[in-house]
Amino acid sequence: MAEPPAPRALLTPGRVRELLAAHDLRPSKALGQHYLADPNTARKVARLGGIEPGETVLEVGPGLGSLTLALREAGAEVVAVEADARLLPALAEVLGDDPGVRVEVADALRVDLAALAPTARRLVANLPYSIAASLVLKVLAEAPAIAQLVVMVQREVGERLAAAPGSAAYGAPSAKLAAQATARVLAPVSRHVFVPEPHVDSVLLGVTRRQHPALAGLEQAELGQVIDAAFGQRRKTLRNALRALGLDAAGVEALGAAAGVDLGLRAERLDVAAFAALTRQISKSILNRSPAAATMPGHRRRGGTLVASQQRQQTDHAPPTSLRARAAAKVNLGLYVGPLGTDGRYHEVVSVLQSIAIWDELEVEVVPEGLGLEVEGGGLPPDETNLVLVAARELARRSRDLPGARFRLRKGIPVSAGLGGGSADGAAALIALDRLWGLHLPAVNLHTMAAEVGSDVPFCIGGGAGVATGRGDKVREVPSKGSSWWVVGIDHERLATEEVYGHFDELGLAASLEGRWPDDLLAALAAGDSERLAASLHNDLEPAAFDLLPALAKSKQRLKEAGALGAIMSGSGPTMLGLCRDEDHATSVARAVRSGFARVEVARGPVPGVTFG
Repeated sequence: MAEPPAPRALLTPGRVRELLAAHDLRPSKALGQHYLADPNTARKVARLGGIEPGETVLEVGPGLGSLTLALREAGAEVVAVEADARLLPALAEVLGDDPGVRVEVADALRVDLAALAPTARRLVANLPYSIAASLVLKVLAEAPAIAQLVVMVQREVGERLAAAPGSAAYGAPSAKLAAQATARVLAPVSRHVFVPEPHVDSVLLGVTRRQHPALAGLEQAELGQVIDAAFGQRRKTLRNALRALGLDAAGVEALGAAAGVDLGLRAERLDVAAFAALTRQISKSILNRSPAAATMPGHRRRGGTLVASQQRQQTDHAPPTSLRARAAAKVNLGLYVGPLGTDGRYHEVVSVLQSIAIWDELEVEVVPEGLGLEVEGGGLPPDETNLVLVAARELARRSRDLPGARFRLRKGIPVSAGLGGGSADGAAALIALDRLWGLHLPAVNLHTMAAEVGSDVPFCIGGGAGVATGRGDKVREVPSKGSSWWVVGIDHERLATEEVYGHFDELGLAASLEGRWPDDLLAALAAGDSERLAASLHNDLEPAAFDLLPALAKSKQRLKEAGALGAIMSGSGPTMLGLCRDEDHATSVARAVRSGFARVEVARGPVPGVTFG
């Protein structure tokens, strides 16, 4: 255990401003940076946190060290996770050479917090609005050793997390938290104790882990799917909202009767026990289905349409305050997977990609501060792991003095289907914010950031046809003549990318990429030769995916028997693609196989990745 620290003065407003000026720091509005600058409040947080001398405490977002100093003063050893590397010199000046503090530079929403602080039993933090709810739920789900959380959050967020069924603030985060813990507002926190001063007041929220008795034998992930579906269309009754689980009307009625839940209610009237009863009545196969979602209307090119991959001209007028973007799905026409890389995380790949005309739509609006997201359709929760928010934070971290943004995402690309919907959304967010925030970043900078967000995001910016190497993040455009017409068969089941790659390794299927360049496939694309393209389609992951879900092999064969020129699984699956000669041929094949899939689409490629208009 580290020796007690030498007394250090806690931060005041004057000292915070001095640090900001000395280190040329401007708080990011987009990241919700408001630094605690009141010693009494810092000590109150440490006191209400129940800190015991010598214990290890996990702190997320130490900022300039205001709360860190109070935790050390109370005798705690601190593991602090800070995402903004610009703050490190100022934080080092405040903390000095204190062996009782370890600072880790990482995004708390993406890093393994349990591994960073395995002995921590308590989390104490001043959390920005944009990550508060997701961070609390992440800790409860992924860091089981942490039994208590005491966090400063925006008052609205705190009241929502602690809300009871039937109240206006009760929502999906409230129900998910109540399934794993109890929460209560411990004290109000005035906006006047922060620098810069936010526009809203905060509260101190206490969260104590406990398993809800109604959840015995249930998995939190399954319960979460039911909660997300129920709240996905908040203004609708359960009778309509639960259709997002992939059930038809009769299935929903049977579910309600078996669970003893009134389907005429809205989700905000249900407590954890009711959600648990619904979850118990639904088989895992239903909960793993890819929810049906309506495809966005076909995009018509207009004279004013802008393509994200094109260089934007500098203008003298102010940037717009809102934009609407469309992001295209991507498919893999060839996927060659090498051995696991030296980092132990990613495989080297060669992947031939094409964007196709199935779209997500993203509306983006500039707001004074903070990042927020609403999701319509697809059963996808608007949490902080969504690549829209990951992309926004990545851009905000590298720039100064930016406002916030609000996103509304309408899903047309199925979730967890191997069609790159998340990557497409991240690309759209990155390009839209570059315009709305007036950054005018060079394309090379945007592509570098895109690779940090996700391997497929760089391709999804420009779309079209391309070949990706490395871990999939090094992309170059390739010639593609004419149009390819695809029947896109979306399966009832879902397959996680990590699961497929893990099984791929278990089966020992990785082979060297040397001598496996897809010359025939690329030549077929360049020539617009559908027959040759069909013969060149290849995916190394198919054996692993087919072993996990044997029905996928039958789905591929079904497309061929219906007359497709060739068929392939897209990415890590489970979506199947059937290549056809033209639109009429594709429509005929789609009609023949429709009963064998959860959803069937006819889509053209290549199309631009992110477009505005």
